[in-house]
Amino acid sequence: TLAGGLFKLPKRIVNSDLVGRFKAMDADEAWVTELANIYWENKIVPNANYKAPWARKWKDAVRKAAIYGSQPIISLLVDDGNGGVKADIDVPYAQDVRLEPGKVSDLDSDIIFWDVYFSKKQVRGMIEQAERETKENPTDGYNKWYVKELKEILASSNDDEERDQTEEHEDKTDRSVKKGGVKFCIAFQRGVKAPFYMYHWNSDKVVREWENPDPTGDIPVKYLYCYQDFNNPYGTGIVKLAGGTQNVLDELRRQHVLATQIGIRPPKKIKGNEDEVDEDSLIYATDQLWYVGNADVEPVEMGNGVYQQLAATISMYKTSLMDILPMGDTSISGTDSGNPNYSKTPAGVKMQASQLSIDDEDFKDNLYMTYEAVAENLINLVFANMQGSDLMRLSDDEREILTKSGLEFPVDEMGEPTNELEILWDETRATFKFEMDAEDSKQAGDDEEVANIIKALELRASDPNFDMAMEMSGYRFNLGEAFATLMKKLTKNDKIVQEISPEDMEAMQQEQMMAEQGMGQEAPMAEEQAVAQSVDPETAQANIEAVMAGYGIDQNDAAEALMM
Repeated sequence: TLAGGLFKLPKRIVNSDLVGRFKAMDADEAWVTELANIYWENKIVPNANYKAPWARKWKDAVRKAAIYGSQPIISLLVDDGNGGVKADIDVPYAQDVRLEPGKVSDLDSDIIFWDVYFSKKQVRGMIEQAERETKENPTDGYNKWYVKELKEILASSNDDEERDQTEEHEDKTDRSVKKGGVKFCIAFQRGVKAPFYMYHWNSDKVVREWENPDPTGDIPVKYLYCYQDFNNPYGTGIVKLAGGTQNVLDELRRQHVLATQIGIRPPKKIKGNEDEVDEDSLIYATDQLWYVGNADVEPVEMGNGVYQQLAATISMYKTSLMDILPMGDTSISGTDSGNPNYSKTPAGVKMQASQLSIDDEDFKDNLYMTYEAVAENLINLVFANMQGSDLMRLSDDEREILTKSGLEFPVDEMGEPTNELEILWDETRATFKFEMDAEDSKQAGDDEEVANIIKALELRASDPNFDMAMEMSGYRFNLGEAFATLMKKLTKNDKIVQEISPEDMEAMQQEQMMAEQGMGQEAPMAEEQAVAQSVDPETAQANIEAVMAGYGIDQNDAAEALMM
């Protein structure tokens, strides 16, 4: 039950696209903000597949946060496979990351430590990289390498520098990955251009030093918390809360299985001379003959109260477990568990749904806060550290957004603007804030408003006196506004529902006034139509009557339609 809850949780929490919007904090050009949002959607998220796809890593983070109480997420600039770098995240083993001693959370920590493991082959590759970078930029390179120390560590290292077995969450006798190799530790420090260090775990020798690449000075380690109590800096997980109850439930299930086996093959009581009993014949089988001689053999049935109440006891403990787990289960009846919240009545099901919604919304709040912090970290890493230029192919809509925000696009031979944008990184430096779109809450509100508008339209259509009754009370039903609002809620495509400009609106009103003035004149309508259609007045009048009958409109509207 506990395992099922942990694996179902991320499917509900991360069940849709995590979307939001960046805003440049220190750039006057509006197109910088739009470029950051487009670059995030087109470049960063689709290519953030270091170790696993983007969405899968976030689901994994939610599940592990529920297990351990919190899960660190580390923002990185990693090799993109084409000689460049890209922004990505890593979801490390939770026990590999440690907060500053004495602090109550990741935001409270000014130093965060991350244990990393490298094979000897990777260490040799690190040495080659260090020698190459040191040769190319001996004094002002991004990384300051200590090549001599790296070589000494490689020469003296063995394969026994593995993670402490006491830190393992479970016995690694299955096919789970077990870290091993040369153990280093990375020390992240908060602050603009604060020094970061990577040192060897056993010898404490520093092998690499570099500056905080985030222009805001933020640490690239963010924690996703399950329950944060500011007592344990790593939070409280569902396993800690529900583990004891799950253990009791497992033991009761094992006892139930044992009792069932005993009930199917109960022990046998033998009275009399057991020497004459053929014990091999005393088995449960179809048409089996028992050879007991002068002895008396009878099965001993287990019918005490504990066994009879075992099912109800299991149900009671499962109810206790479900009160802790953020998952829905209406399979427990109120009579067995003694808890009306788990009844199968509509009231009980509604009560449990509301409890589940509260748990999910709380976890989503934690997820959104962490996602915002990670997104800010990544976009600031990119816009502060990317060098040279980057070519990005845009859609027509994206090009239009950037054009309206003030960015000039190059044109092709025909004078048409091209959809290829060359990003010159030195001209786009800025720091950004990120805010999540509360899609789930907004969608729920939109769905409710759509249902209410449709209900209002149906009510108006069902009563021919609806408009008159409202006007008599001093109100007017704006049908056009109702339809426009409904369509805006049903589709986000602004090409389907287009807003009329004030100038066009004024012109339409003038045309309508002129038409009403013209229709108010006393000239015979049939004669006007006869002139307009080059027919005799009798035919024109017949046309008007035909339109009136065919469309259910009055004479004025029919005449205007024929003139048009």
